[in-house]
Amino acid sequence: GKNREIKEFTKYLADYLRFSLWHTNGMIRLSDEMKCVENYLEIQKIRFPGTFSYIGNFEAEVMEIQIPSLLILNFVENA
Repeated sequence: GKNREIKEFTKYLADYLRFSLWHTNGMIRLSDEMKCVENYLEIQKIRFPGTFSYIGNFEAEVMEIQIPSLLILNFVENA
């Protein structure tokens, strides 16, 4: 009865793992990092329904800024 949740969870997990395995060093765009953070947060929302929500609000210009890979994701995972 939870086929939709399993399908979504698998997609988010695959995208999250793909990103975290292939972008372990160097610089990446903020938009790419935030997509990985979003995947991580969606996984947590499925695991712990109704316990939290999030809002991502960034100016379009800053999304192209280069940052060290996994910088923001580490903070979110540990929060």
